[in-house]
Parts: sequence; C-alpha cells; structure tokens
Amino acid sequence: MLPGRTMQEATQLNIESLWSGGPFADPSYNGGNKLPSEQTAMAQAMQRIRQTIFQSTTGDIDSIEVLGNDPGQYGSYAGAGHLLSTLNISGTVSDYGRWLDLDQGLARTSWTQSGTSLIR
Repeated sequence: MLPGRTMQEATQLNIESLWSGGPFADPSYNGGNKLPSEQTAMAQAMQRIRQTIFQSTTGDIDSIEVLGNDPGQYGSYAGAGHLLSTLNISGTVSDYGRWLDLDQGLARTSWTQSGTSLIR
C-alpha cells in the first residue's frame, strides 16, 4: 500500500514472517491444521459435501462448518510500520493521477508541480 501526498510519501513496510500468535504463543500450536486422528472423519465429511454440491441443481450447500478448525494461536498478519519520505518541493500541484498495474505489480503517482512533471 502506498498512501501519501505529493509532498510526503508513506510506504507500508511488511515482513512476511511478522505475525501475532504462532508456535511461540502456544506450545500445542499446530498451524491451524486438523489432527491426524481427525483425518478419516474429515475425508468422509468432504465426500458428503461433494455429493451434496453435485446433487444440488445450483451447487449450493447449507453448511460447511465441519471444515472449520479452532485457529487457536494461529494469529494474524502484523505490519512492520511505515516509512515516511518528504520531498523538498513547493508550488501549485496540477494533473494529479494515481494508477495501479496489477500485471506488473506497480503503483504509480504522477503530477505537475511548478512546471515540473513528477512520476513515482
């Protein structure tokens, strides 16, 4: 995420391993996975769910709660903070635009300030 303005840019920092919870929060942590003793029951439940979906004219099913799991200390993602950059430029801003290119993974901002075209 790249929030910010023409004079200040804020870049969200993240670290893929920065999560709350996890193995250090609970000695019985299993990553949210089913226990081996539950595998047979899970396989049978999955088969019933598949049959119900394919027998339905619309593919609907009332409940898939059996697939859920107690997340325990699975945790959630936590951001590492923001890096703020301030540009030393002044003047009237015009032609401001932002766009996101998901194919290339790029976020761009462009504007004109004091006769200078800027792109970042």
